[in-house]
Amino acid sequence: MGGYWYESDFSVVRGDDETVTQTWALANATPVDISSWVFAFEANEIDSTGTPGNIVVADDAMTKSNSGLGVTDTVSIPLSSSDTDVDEGRYAYDISATIGSDKTTVGRGTLTVVPSEQD
Repeated sequence: MGGYWYESDFSVVRGDDETVTQTWALANATPVDISSWVFAFEANEIDSTGTPGNIVVADDAMTKSNSGLGVTDTVSIPLSSSDTDVDEGRYAYDISATIGSDKTTVGRGTLTVVPSEQD
């Protein structure tokens, strides 16, 4: 395995709950069994003027769902309100998967934390 599999940018309102969901399938739309994969999500602040902020979500906080075809093919990564209660701005994130002994980045992009209307 090499390189990342997808790139995607998204925004979240500071202090809100947000769930990032990724569905795994082959080109012919056959689901991929990810039940034994160990995922990790990490986002690090890009333009910090002080101590850089970061958001980390470990595999045990994630949910892997079954497509109904006998395989697990969707992972949901919960970003809690405390995770997103960080400095507003841009964060470079990546999602890694450890498959057997092989760890690889499977997704990356920019997470933008925007102010809530209460800020």
